[in-house]
Amino acid sequence: MNNLEKINVSAVIRGRKSNNPIVVEKLSAMTGVSDRVCKKYVQELRQEGLPIAGDEDGYFWAENPAELDHVINIIKAHIHSRQETIRSLERTRLAMLHDKQMSRLL
Repeated sequence: MNNLEKINVSAVIRGRKSNNPIVVEKLSAMTGVSDRVCKKYVQELRQEGLPIAGDEDGYFWAENPAELDHVINIIKAHIHSRQETIRSLERTRLAMLHDKQMSRLL
């Protein structure tokens, strides 16, 4: 990964509006960077304060707070879903430990 690649990813997305987003596969093809690396650059660019929005249709340059609100809500929903999955797995793990302890007592 290098800075020139990240600049290229940023430049391609900067040219996209919400009515013409770019999917990661096309972004990858246009920049010569793998899908995984493109996603990493998008994360880094967002952390640097660039208004990169995105949804199931692709990435685009947000032009107003409402467009960023949309992606923020999508990310929050993913976080909530993952938290629910973690809680479910933790309950399952505890049940497994309890069952194991009960079988030892029998």
